[in-house]
Amino acid sequence: MKVKKILKTKIAPKKVRRKGIGLNLSLPTERSKRSENLADYTNMIYGAKKIGKTTLSSHFPQAFHLMFETGSKALEIMERMVPTWEHFLGYITLLEGKNHDFKNGIIDTGAIAYDRALEYVCKRKNIKHPSDLNDYGATWREISQEFERAHTRIVSLGMGLIVIVHEKVAEIETRSGKTFNQIVPALSGQADEYYAGTIDNIFYYEYVEDKRFLTIRGDEYIIAGTRCEKNFLTPDGERIYRIPMGDSSEEAYTNLVSAFNNEQEEIFKPTEPRKEVETKGQKQTRLKKLKKLKRR
Repeated sequence: MKVKKILKTKIAPKKVRRKGIGLNLSLPTERSKRSENLADYTNMIYGAKKIGKTTLSSHFPQAFHLMFETGSKALEIMERMVPTWEHFLGYITLLEGKNHDFKNGIIDTGAIAYDRALEYVCKRKNIKHPSDLNDYGATWREISQEFERAHTRIVSLGMGLIVIVHEKVAEIETRSGKTFNQIVPALSGQADEYYAGTIDNIFYYEYVEDKRFLTIRGDEYIIAGTRCEKNFLTPDGERIYRIPMGDSSEEAYTNLVSAFNNEQEEIFKPTEPRKEVETKGQKQTRLKKLKKLKRR
């Protein structure tokens, strides 16, 4: 009986076509190196009005101030007013042209910048507010994407980014139901979420008695922090908590850079528990109660 030999046919593998431009990819062979220049990081400076946030930021090298709010008349800075989001996008386009010497972009303030992005998207959709459309949050997502995209364009130019924000007191509720007050950047939900996730250093500019300090490591009552784990240390390797801002904006910036370079010798860690600050609503309620007591 003859045995038939079954020949297996080889099936050629299918060629996978990838749409779009071919990418020249490779895997890393060594660790990346961290930057040793403070201006290479994204920084937020927040605090009380008129404490010196904008003045401090003006000492970053070749700084271009995108002023969403007025208040810089007494300053000698490189600035442009930004009354609308279209103006903001236009200035970013000019920066992308690279016909300039600017190395740092200052957004003053981040809160108003977000408001302008919201107005821009609402105008495009011919509505007054995102809540006017029952689109399951699609408009809110569009605003968030518009806001993020503009910031990404600035950072992708290799420029440093400094965001100026005012402060506010927020009531925080823990999972257990306990509430406490916390000093935080005065930002709306989406802007706060974006900056909290992308900003490298969040500095809180404050008065401690009659001296100005920049707090770089916060606690449960203050939002502040840094991703630069190998910076903001004393020469002995201790973590710095506050940086003295001195008597001038020049001294303030010099001290900030010195602290970043691990040259500050004192850590200025608070020795006493910080007093909890009232929210505006709590203060108004307290004052109303005092008025009632005085009338009796």
